[in-house]
Amino acid sequence: MNAWTRLLFGVCLWGLGLFAQAATLEVLAADRLELRREAGAELVILIGSPVEMRLDDQVLRAERVEYSRAARRLVLMGSVFFQDEEGRVIQGEYLELHLEDETLEALKVEVQAGEFDLTGPVAQRVAGQILLQEGYFTPCGRCGQPVPDYAFTARKVVLYPGDRLIAYDAWVLSRDAPVLFLPVLMLHLSERRPRLEVGLDETDGLTVFADLPYVTAGGLGFTLLRYFERRGLGIGFDHFGAGEAFERYRFLYLPPEVGETKGLVSYDLEYRLEDKAFRQEARIVRDDAVQPGITTYTLEATRRERTDPFVRFTLDGVLDHDPSTPAPVRIQKLPELELAWRRGVQTRAFRLTGRLVFTGFQAPTNELNRSARALGREALVGRTLVEHAATLRPPAPWPGLGLSLENRFRGFYYSTAERQVDWTTRFSLRQAWGPFSLALTGSRAVQEGETPLRLDRLPERRSERLEGSLALRPVPEFSVSARLPRDLLEGTFDPLALSLTATPRPLSLRLDHTRDLEADRPLTTRAQLQFAPRPWSFRVTAGFNHPEARYDPMVATLAYALVGGNLFVSHRRDLNSGVGLDTSVSATLRREAFAFTLTERLDERRAVLVGRVQTVLGPQSLSFTHTAYFKDAQPEPEDALEGTADLSLAYTVGRQSVVLTARWLGDEARFIDPTLRLRLSRATLEQAWQAEAVWHLPEAEDQRVFLERFTARGGLDLWPDVSLQGGLAYQRTGEGRYTLSLDGFGVTVAFRAEPKTNLFVSGFVSQTFNHPEGVPPLAPKFVITLDRCCWGARLTLDAARREARLAFLFGGQAASFLFREEGIELPGGLTLPALEGR
Repeated sequence: MNAWTRLLFGVCLWGLGLFAQAATLEVLAADRLELRREAGAELVILIGSPVEMRLDDQVLRAERVEYSRAARRLVLMGSVFFQDEEGRVIQGEYLELHLEDETLEALKVEVQAGEFDLTGPVAQRVAGQILLQEGYFTPCGRCGQPVPDYAFTARKVVLYPGDRLIAYDAWVLSRDAPVLFLPVLMLHLSERRPRLEVGLDETDGLTVFADLPYVTAGGLGFTLLRYFERRGLGIGFDHFGAGEAFERYRFLYLPPEVGETKGLVSYDLEYRLEDKAFRQEARIVRDDAVQPGITTYTLEATRRERTDPFVRFTLDGVLDHDPSTPAPVRIQKLPELELAWRRGVQTRAFRLTGRLVFTGFQAPTNELNRSARALGREALVGRTLVEHAATLRPPAPWPGLGLSLENRFRGFYYSTAERQVDWTTRFSLRQAWGPFSLALTGSRAVQEGETPLRLDRLPERRSERLEGSLALRPVPEFSVSARLPRDLLEGTFDPLALSLTATPRPLSLRLDHTRDLEADRPLTTRAQLQFAPRPWSFRVTAGFNHPEARYDPMVATLAYALVGGNLFVSHRRDLNSGVGLDTSVSATLRREAFAFTLTERLDERRAVLVGRVQTVLGPQSLSFTHTAYFKDAQPEPEDALEGTADLSLAYTVGRQSVVLTARWLGDEARFIDPTLRLRLSRATLEQAWQAEAVWHLPEAEDQRVFLERFTARGGLDLWPDVSLQGGLAYQRTGEGRYTLSLDGFGVTVAFRAEPKTNLFVSGFVSQTFNHPEGVPPLAPKFVITLDRCCWGARLTLDAARREARLAFLFGGQAASFLFREEGIELPGGLTLPALEGR
């Protein structure tokens, strides 16, 4: 490391320390460093070709950089490049950056923000907003147009963080000629674009749809205009607030359809404001297309501080604008106030929490409550919920003792003078003396009372239980335990449970026994024995039900496990009849890219064998599956599948497969219903499609080979400027009969007039043809799309809907959006070229 490099490295460390509190400045490249003192202030000068620096997530480049330590200011000169954390780029010959608040000033600048290119004599950045004086901007700057199709000039242009641009005293230019003056102009930098669409159809006549941006002192958004010649005018807006709170208000009114008397109204009004202490939220929604004449509203205010109490106020209801139609059944809170002590009272051994909820419910009534049924299907009922929970775990006065007490209560009190209680109390006492332990637990649970509401109905329940248990574990490999519960309300003992476990490796044994002390008789006995000398493992489980004098099914398993493979065999047997129930075998072997798997299961009761054998080598696999129905020794009931087998052989490479299926008739020694299924798919830049074909193969009763079914969907390039897309389905319905369905099936042809100017002509058919009924009149759909890089236009002629529409969309990638609306796949790589420099 030479002297200059060491000095530069030292300056970098100095800079890092200097800006640690506000930002991190890193010098990436420089050719020369100079230290000067001007007017008593230190000045650091970096010269390079260029000097490269990084300020947090911001990138800076220039031929010369001057840093004033006293003023905490960077001055960049010569081929200046500055990119902020949002990706906006400022280029010019001179830029001042104040490190204290990261404001900047630049002269003779070019700004790139999204798809817009902006130029102006002076630019400033304050609080993340870029202000451009006497600005000129256009989305056509990177489209290769000698004169932009359209552009804008303005006295002042403000680029806001996010996705919008606002210009004041703006002129709209067409081919650099002023055509329209606007006091204020707002444009989105995202996919939301100004839009104009003109249409003509036999139902609505002439239609005009326009989405026009606007900006006000309170926010910005789009005005939605909808004109129908035979229906009238529809209007709406999509508004975003500009204040501290999140505000989005959407409204749209559409006039009544021809022959109807009521128009459609939809709105979604949303407001959110939150800080460290409070959160306020409101939403009002109506959508006549989903629920005509119904408005739902939710208002909520929450205290968010961590100190108790937690407070939340909620108003959640429904407004019915059409009493002639039944309103939807919905739980409404009119209103609700919740007070919660989540931290409560806490000590080392004790904790107490609680909650109070006061609610006015408009909700469905409890149909099991006679007085509630008299209130009707719904009722307005007040409810107070009182909830508290207490836990006590005192420190042990001597070793081995553990004590815990827990009490949980919920009380529901209603304005109808009814109440409902859910109350649970538990305690646990445990004492351990070395390998021996003794435990006593008890619980009391009560659910009682009545509720007029269906939403919080609780089943009646009451229980009082006491349970004692003891355990002995003299060595880690051996333990015995006993557990005896008692129902205090009934005054009876539940079954006594005894358990013994021994695990001297490789053996393990577990015995469980339950006994009814009230009747003085055994209930169940279960045993499990395992022998597991690695890599083998053998296990047998069985049990006996004493009251029924019957054995539980015995289960025996054998397993063998090694790295790269395993074997597993399982058998279940009914010990009462000595008849096997089912047997399963599975095996796996893996060696690098090779894998072999086998699974077989024999259901001995139904005499059915189901299995699969598969071999995998890299991306290829060959598999054979079968379901065989053997003849049962019992003649009744007769099963039509007996003596048959369903067979399938499949070969797969990636997403391509060939599958051969058939059914074997054992009595007749022949195959029926043989089919061959071929599945193909492709996904490249030039084509993306999936296809499946099913053929009938020769059999004894029908020696023909014919296509039963064919489906295909996707798109592919036939030639560089011609693509085919859509869905096609063929279904054979009988001898000489079939159905052919087309879904958006057609071609798109591209005409490239000049760089980044394209004309696309698409023709599609979406119809179903039945042979031999004849071919119905074709009802094609033609779509002509002009892509001028920074704006797009689309003409749609739909014979099936008997309509014509013309749409204009402004902004970069406008044509891509128009294509997506119609679901069109493009020729020439299936994508439109992106703007350079984005």
